[in-house]
Amino acid sequence: MSLHDLMYVILISLYFVLLPAPGIQALFRKAGAPAWAAYVPFYNTWIMIGLAQRPKHWFFWQFIPVVGWFITMGIYIEFVKPFGKFKFWEHAMASLLPFLYFPMIGFDANTRFVGL
Repeated sequence: MSLHDLMYVILISLYFVLLPAPGIQALFRKAGAPAWAAYVPFYNTWIMIGLAQRPKHWFFWQFIPVVGWFITMGIYIEFVKPFGKFKFWEHAMASLLPFLYFPMIGFDANTRFVGL
């Protein structure tokens, strides 16, 4: 793997880990989870899986190279469901633009954590 390819892998990983963190922090507050955990890679998805009441083995699938990116997108989709987000466009936003969508629903006064 060249340095150029490695930089792409790092940039994509940062896209899924750091950019959505402020919105995840707001959603964690609404769900009663520790807000600081939004900034801890992988631990934040562990909490998301718990809040969405999904199998814990999903967490470990994230460690498969490249496939883990898609697993993380699926975790994001499952994470917005306890907030009452079930429409296709909401799931598309959660998986493709989490850095925009999570703050949008996290700071929205009308969005509540309802659970599953």
